[in-house]
Amino acid sequence: MTEGINKAKGPLSFLAISVAWALSIVFIALQQGIADGRADDLGVIIFWSAIFVTIAWLIFILLPLRRLNHSSKIFSYPIFPISTGIYAVIVFTILIGWLFLKSDFKVVFWIAFLIGLLFGSIYLALIKSSRIVKKMQESWFMRTSVILYPTTFMVLYLKIFPTLFPAYAFRLMPDDIRREIIKETIPKFKVGDDFYELERALPGYFEHFENGSGNTAAQLEDFTFVVQANCYKIIRLKYSYNSDEVFAIYGNLHDDNPCP
Repeated sequence: MTEGINKAKGPLSFLAISVAWALSIVFIALQQGIADGRADDLGVIIFWSAIFVTIAWLIFILLPLRRLNHSSKIFSYPIFPISTGIYAVIVFTILIGWLFLKSDFKVVFWIAFLIGLLFGSIYLALIKSSRIVKKMQESWFMRTSVILYPTTFMVLYLKIFPTLFPAYAFRLMPDDIRREIIKETIPKFKVGDDFYELERALPGYFEHFENGSGNTAAQLEDFTFVVQANCYKIIRLKYSYNSDEVFAIYGNLHDDNPCP
């Protein structure tokens, strides 16, 4: 079993840190989506966090795990997850966290702790499963395939999720995907449609409208549009895929026609 564990340490630790990273991305998106109505700078967070998590795994996780005796008491609940949570904060501070020490953005240290805590919990569950360890020992394909997990997560979260459930994904996506959802959603509506349905399709985007009445116009790279609504009815909707075309808002049409 020792040889099996030695073979499994690398791939299972990578799988554990990948799952922990993916869950932290979802957590950040949900937290920002609930608190702020949208996940700001999520694309930047995904890109840079993936780089730093990979560096952390290569230098601060993979090498120490190869030397640690997995039969020791530290590899038990809750000692190991709490230890890896604290360790993650230390590693994060060494790599980049020192930049945030004098800022008010202290939440990044809690995110680092969360990733470490999740990593420790997941890794411990994987390494203590004799069935999983055996499969890793016997199959080079199983050991190699774990490198596909981050890509799989990215495809599922950033491609399939917004494609199948755009309304649910809208608040939780990077800006470029949000723009694509808007671009795909606006043309599905027309003058006379219920504005309530458009609000549901793009949750939070029309939060400045009051009682189903208001107006907005936007130019999103290769897509421009204008929407005006009154009493939860769309009274004006125009869009164009010509980035040079700009639609003006014709006054507050809803003010001229107050709801009964």
